[in-house]
Amino acid sequence: MRINEIMKTPVVTCSENDTLARVRNLMLNKNVTRIIIVDENNKPTGIITQKDIIRILNKSTPVWRRRSLDSVIVKNYMSKNLITEVQEADVMNAVLKLKETGFSSLPIVSDGKLVGILSKTDIVQALPKLLDSGIQVKRFMKTPVVTAKKSHSIHHIYDLIREHNISRVVIVEKNSPIGIITTTDLIFIKPKVFITGLTDKGEALREPEKIKRTLSRNPGTVFILAEEVMTRDPIVIPQNQSVLKAAEYMSRYNISGLPVIDDSSNKNLVGIITKRDIINHLIEVYTER
Repeated sequence: MRINEIMKTPVVTCSENDTLARVRNLMLNKNVTRIIIVDENNKPTGIITQKDIIRILNKSTPVWRRRSLDSVIVKNYMSKNLITEVQEADVMNAVLKLKETGFSSLPIVSDGKLVGILSKTDIVQALPKLLDSGIQVKRFMKTPVVTAKKSHSIHHIYDLIREHNISRVVIVEKNSPIGIITTTDLIFIKPKVFITGLTDKGEALREPEKIKRTLSRNPGTVFILAEEVMTRDPIVIPQNQSVLKAAEYMSRYNISGLPVIDDSSNKNLVGIITKRDIINHLIEVYTER
């Protein structure tokens, strides 16, 4: 299978002199998680992703808290170490590059000019042509899972995403997934100051009087809990289900990861499967065919 059979086109782009406010709006309006930066000749020069914006929004210094995204220029924060591929190449060549680099997408070029983009999503959607139906989720899933409680602060969720270099945190109750928070959820939240009243584990203390006193001393502060942002009742998949079914769910519901549960009635969390996990395992399974 050739890349030009499954790549996306046209590509959402901007210039290096655009602002992060424009990038953020493009991501929202075009429903994309990355923007390719091109020069005046439509040659790709960089990329900026949701994770990049999350890191910027989570800057802890007072100077950054006061800055508007309208004043932040793309070229100062875009990633410039682009890896590209040509549209005539085999899809598995692209899969290997994504695995080796850890990137989520590849700009596709012809004579150096941008003609498309190939992402993990495009490969997952083409999975029935690349993978046998007998491969079970538990072979591809990752464990342990990074989790939090619904009473954790969003600041704690930011920290988990940054420390573990992940795109989602599963919210659990008695080891059962009750919610999920992704970088997509966080990109439209910009907390200013998180009030005091947190346990040493980062869980919020919701005593009304303490909150009232803190807000009275710090007008305009933002205090957000995981339960106020999370997607409730996330779509899950049993560990013995086919990876193709997981890929089907990801495509149908436009999501990039699924909490994996055991076969018990308690639906205990035993792992997580993401598009990245599929990419990382696809090469070894494909060569077995």
